[in-house]
Amino acid sequence: MLTRILTGASLALAASLCGAGVANAGVVTFEDGKAFSCVSGAQSSGGMTFAQDGYACFYAKTAPGDFPTDLTSEVMAVGWVDTLMARDDASVFDLSTVDLAFGPFDHAGLSSDITTLTAHFHDGGAATLDLSVRFGFQRYNIGWTGLDSVSFSGLKTSGEYLAFDNIAYDDSAAPPMGGIPEPTIWASLLTGFFGMGAMMRRNRRILVRARA
Repeated sequence: MLTRILTGASLALAASLCGAGVANAGVVTFEDGKAFSCVSGAQSSGGMTFAQDGYACFYAKTAPGDFPTDLTSEVMAVGWVDTLMARDDASVFDLSTVDLAFGPFDHAGLSSDITTLTAHFHDGGAATLDLSVRFGFQRYNIGWTGLDSVSFSGLKTSGEYLAFDNIAYDDSAAPPMGGIPEPTIWASLLTGFFGMGAMMRRNRRILVRARA
């Protein structure tokens, strides 16, 4: 019985630690099984609604379509128009981080381009932030709080597709870039397993002595 309890605790520990690299309620990862497809109108994913006057296209490692770089997860890309992001239930939210990259197509031979984020705060204020985007996803720390919505402009020079992934909001942490757990997570996981192993060995010795 004790062994089963400790084994269950080990599995729970592993699940909780590995969960840091998996989507939770406050991270939009676009893992909705829509790749590869392009659809018009507002799209909902991970508790957020994305509205644009064009098409949102979805890509994945197993369905990359015309995405210009290798993918490790499902992503969304929007071209030529602005994208407005807000909570599905229209509630106020905080925006922590967002992963952005060039989507299709060749981006006029540019190595980088600019998207402007505009914050629409619940108190009526606004703020803007220019981000330099390139081929391959980068993570951007935003840190805006008390938001009604955030808009992402179309890429300023090329006008081509801007790709989104791992949008973390309301104090949630996005998974590590590339979906690989960070070293600290692996260290915590191994420490937990070693600790559980030592506890199991110690309790076995206690049981043996008690039976003797």
